Amino acid sequence: MAVYTLTEITVHKGDKVTIHFYNTAENATDRHTFTMLDPYKMSYDLAGGENKTFSFTADTVGRFTYYCTYDLPSMIGQLEVLP
Repeated sequence: MAVYTLTEITVHKGDKVTIHFYNTAENATDRHTFTMLDPYKMSYDLAGGENKTFSFTADTVGRFTYYCTYDLPSMIGQLEVLP
């Protein structure tokens, strides 16, 4: 079963959030995504062994789900943006 190593991310409104996303699977066909819907609309799809670093500004307060489109419901987490 695949899981994120960090399932809770808590930041404050206005913070710059940097995600270092690593797909540690050995097989290139074992894909994983880091996906969030509105308002932080993003989806990064990585093959096994790939990694990507990306950033965004936490400009909307609330609790938002991030997930892997291939491994629901086990690969899921929450971004909490505090005022």
